[in-house]
Amino acid sequence: MEGGGAMGVESGSRVLVIEDETRVARFLTGTLDDEGCSVLIAEDGDVGLFLATSEPFDFVVLDTMVPGLSALGVLRAVRAARPELPVIVLTPDGDPQLRRQYTEAGASRLLPRPLVLADFRSAVREQLDGNRS
Repeated sequence: MEGGGAMGVESGSRVLVIEDETRVARFLTGTLDDEGCSVLIAEDGDVGLFLATSEPFDFVVLDTMVPGLSALGVLRAVRAARPELPVIVLTPDGDPQLRRQYTEAGASRLLPRPLVLADFRSAVREQLDGNRS
């Protein structure tokens, strides 16, 4: 996971994680892998947007603090190109204006950071259950 690249883990449903913090990306990947997902990680907004709009994913997990294209820019561009693609956004806790911006831009679900594992698992399972329907 260097230089804005991507790395994958083979499994079931495909999930794109757009997150530049290695520790957080590993945590998210481990949790998604436990749920049977195949994970691809993008370390910046530009790579994340390219992958989200050029490869098939069941959903995206997007952190609001990524280098390159802003997370809000990524979300808006993904909504324009692939309106059906669910995007779970990890937002700083306690910023209602920021949360409102992401909701209005089309976030499928907002999860506050620091991330609570049970909440993240619930959001993932909700997306996985929706994809099986």
